[in-house]
Amino acid sequence: MIFKSRFDRSIDHVKEKMKDRERTYDRDDMSQIMEKGDKRAMIIAALITIVPLVLIILLVLSLLAYLFIVRGW
Repeated sequence: MIFKSRFDRSIDHVKEKMKDRERTYDRDDMSQIMEKGDKRAMIIAALITIVPLVLIILLVLSLLAYLFIVRGW
């Protein structure tokens, strides 16, 4: 590399800067971060988001199948 020393210096700088952040992430685990009802709320939010989209996609696909098979479109 042409600028290897600069690259190494910048990598060392970033590692030094991120050292404290890595330590804080190592100490946290999800059981301490999440509260009692968070898991249930996340599941409900996912269902509210995903189920209507899946139903719309299935409706469109079944409508297309109806048009191609029954109507002979």
